[in-house]
Amino acid sequence: MNVSGSIARGATLMVLFKLVERGLGFISTLILARLLVPGDFGLVAMATSFITLIELMGAFGFDISLIRLERAERVHYDTAWTLNVAVGTLLAICMLGAAVPLSHFYGEARLPPVIFILACGSIATAFENIGVVEFRRKLEFGREFRFQIAKKVAAFMITVPLAFTLRNHWALVAGMLTSRIASTTWSYYVHPYRPRFSLGAARELIGFSKWLLLNNFLFFFKERGSDFIIGRLAGRSALGLYNVGYEIANLPTTELVAPINRAAFPGYAKVAADAEGLRKGFLDVIAVVTLFAIPAGIGLAAVAPIACQVLLGPNWLGAIPIIEIVAIQGAITALQSNGFAVYLALGRADLATRITAGYVIMLLPLSAALTASKGITGAAIACLVTAAVFAPVNYFVLLRKLDLPVSRFLAVIWRPASAACVMFYATRAVTALLAPVVPGLIALLLSVACGAIVYIACVALCWRLAGSPAGSERAVIERAKSLLAKRRPAASG
Repeated sequence: MNVSGSIARGATLMVLFKLVERGLGFISTLILARLLVPGDFGLVAMATSFITLIELMGAFGFDISLIRLERAERVHYDTAWTLNVAVGTLLAICMLGAAVPLSHFYGEARLPPVIFILACGSIATAFENIGVVEFRRKLEFGREFRFQIAKKVAAFMITVPLAFTLRNHWALVAGMLTSRIASTTWSYYVHPYRPRFSLGAARELIGFSKWLLLNNFLFFFKERGSDFIIGRLAGRSALGLYNVGYEIANLPTTELVAPINRAAFPGYAKVAADAEGLRKGFLDVIAVVTLFAIPAGIGLAAVAPIACQVLLGPNWLGAIPIIEIVAIQGAITALQSNGFAVYLALGRADLATRITAGYVIMLLPLSAALTASKGITGAAIACLVTAAVFAPVNYFVLLRKLDLPVSRFLAVIWRPASAACVMFYATRAVTALLAPVVPGLIALLLSVACGAIVYIACVALCWRLAGSPAGSERAVIERAKSLLAKRRPAASG
């Protein structure tokens, strides 16, 4: 089995699937932003930040442990499911007990009932069929996508109609609860495995997962720690602006890269003992990330002012600097996020934990200081500065562990990265020319089209100048040729 090729194909497939999923989420966000106010999003963000933090107390990552096991047996799966159920139920009780104190912390009396509903969703998630881990373990990415997309569709079908009817935060809460219930229900339909209660392999699973638990805590504070700071210092409306801006800014980068990493880890685990195979798989994945995610993030930063006005409306203009700054930060983060999957495959989750700990130690004090002085824009700046500082640190460690020369790594990323920079300035120039004289939506579409054309042309030129090497560019061209060849007979017929 060509595992390196499977990693690259799986990563590309999951990117395309994620585009569909996030496209649905983006449409939902645009509709909800027109129907609800920033305060609604801020109230729900206060609750979800707390819920996520509590859930991380039980996030042992047993699915990762199962994927790493060379021969996972029924006792391992049953134990993982039993631990998930026990820990999930216990943590839901903790959520209910802390709901009132949290409402006092934020000064929001409406928080407790929201937390109660979301706690029910946490219990539903705890019972999810552990058998779906097999999709990633066996590199069955098509089945993985169908499972993931079903719960998003369910949430969309509930949230949007309720937003039209209720016009308040309960539409968001109902969508989240529906998504979790649908995920658990669907997991038993798509996979025949039926778990039983067992603790036979508890010691074996928990032994590896302790580092994952700590890393999950740190990752939470890396991604959501600013929510507590903003909510406390600036209030729920400011938090709502920040969260929506942050979510939109991350759509084309970290949200796009997440499924790549999800697809890559099982492949990395299979070739962890083969140093060159692991290096090749890593470079293949980074090539895909750079080719797709980097220009998407940089392009969003370029059109953020006009995109926010056209798509979100006047209530959300305060999110423009957040989108501009966080989109660039997301592009930087996307380039290094795949390192975590490599560390896990090598059995060195401690390295990822230490790097993330350093990131959080720098981010939170900087975020608090800049939020106090510059508001939510300061929080976004703190994210960008911290990401820029830790990118070279992460790659210094990662390339050493892979024994990968810097020149070989740069040879993969320089073409798309350079083309994305050219695209940014070209798109900004076109937007500045069109915005004053062309209707907003048309100006946005023309700016995006211009950016895409410039990026593709620059990547193609750099690729040719480099001698048309093997890589993601060639893979995309060959795939396009294959699709065209399939269509021609049908068209002629």
